[in-house]
Amino acid sequence: MKRVMTLIGFIISTSLLGLYTLIQLVCVAAIIDHFSATGIQGGATLAVIFLITLALCIVTLVFNAIAISAWKKDPLGYKKKKGIVITATVFNFITILFLIIGMFSGAVGVLDILLLFALIATNVLAYVDMGIEKKRVALNKPVERDEITAE
Repeated sequence: MKRVMTLIGFIISTSLLGLYTLIQLVCVAAIIDHFSATGIQGGATLAVIFLITLALCIVTLVFNAIAISAWKKDPLGYKKKKGIVITATVFNFITILFLIIGMFSGAVGVLDILLLFALIATNVLAYVDMGIEKKRVALNKPVERDEITAE
C-alpha cells in the first residue's frame, strides 16, 4: 500500500533540511573563525545558539530520512513505523518553532521561509496519511470465505 503524500512530504523536507543543515554548518564554522580571529567577546554565545540549531537540524534530518521508508510498507509494517513518522513530525514542529523564533528576532532568509513551509506541509501530509490509514486498511481488507457464503 503506497502513501504518496508521506513520500512527497518527507522527501521535500529532507532535501531542504539537508541544504539548511549544510548552510548552518558553514555558518557555525564562519562564526567560530571570525570571532576567534578578531578576539571579540560574545561570539561564543552566538556559536552555541548556532550549534544547538545545527544539532536540532541534524536530528530532524535523520528522523525525516528514516520516515521516508514508511510510505510503501504494508499496514502492519506501517503501524510499526508510525512511531518514527510521529517522532519526525514532532521534531519538524520543534524546528518550525525555532524558525519562527528566528524570524521574530530578525534573522530571516528565503531558505528559512521555504523550510518553514516545507516542514508544515510535511506534517500536514503525514498526518493526513495517518488519518486515512484505517480507511485504506478497511478497503483493502480481504473478504473472508464465511462472509461470501453468508450472502
